[in-house]
Amino acid sequence: MIRYTLTVCLAATSAVAWMACAGAPTVSNGARTTADPPPRVVTLKHDDGTMEGKRSIAGSGHAVLFDRPAGEWDVTRVQVYGSRYGHPQPPDEDFSVYIADADMNVLAQVGAPYSRFARGEWAWVLVDVPATPVPEQFYVCAAFDPERTKGVYVGYDEDATQTHSKRALPGSHVADVKGKIDWMIRAVVTPRATAAAATD
Repeated sequence: MIRYTLTVCLAATSAVAWMACAGAPTVSNGARTTADPPPRVVTLKHDDGTMEGKRSIAGSGHAVLFDRPAGEWDVTRVQVYGSRYGHPQPPDEDFSVYIADADMNVLAQVGAPYSRFARGEWAWVLVDVPATPVPEQFYVCAAFDPERTKGVYVGYDEDATQTHSKRALPGSHVADVKGKIDWMIRAVVTPRATAAAATD
C-alpha cells in the first residue's frame, strides 16, 4: 500500500528563513473528514526509507508506478535516492526524469545535471518538474544513460510484498525487475488548485 508522507511548509514570522516539517502519514481508509482541509503536499512512495540494494541499468531507466490520491493532483517534484559512480568529475550532461501515464505515454520530461548526485555518497536528490496533472495511475521514470565511466546507482527496497517498479524507457520498452523490489523514487503531488496558485 502506498504510504503518504505529508510535508507542510510554514513561513517564519521573520524574513530570515522558511521552515519545513513533516506530519504523520496520511490515513488511506477515509479517516480524514470532509471538514478537514486537504493536505498541501503529499509524497507518494513505496519504499520504507531503508536501502537494501542498488542498481544501474544500461539502456533503460528506473520506473515506479504510483496511485494518485482521489481528486485532481499535479506532480511538482520527484525524489531519487542515488549515488554517482565513475570519474571524479561529473559528466557535463543531464539525466532525464519522465512523468508518464500507466501506458508509459509521456506527460512531462525534465532534465537535471548529473552533478546533483555526489560520487560515492548516498542522498535524496530533488528534481522539480512543471506542475503536471496526472491520471489515477502514473509512472515516474529516471534515466541516466549509464556507461562504465559514468552513471548513477539507484537504491531499492526489498520489503515490498509486490513490486510497483519496472525497467523502462518511455517510447522504447517496459520490463519487469528481478525480485520484489521497489526503486527508491518518490513523487510529490499537490492539489490542482494549490499548484495553480503557486504558478500564478
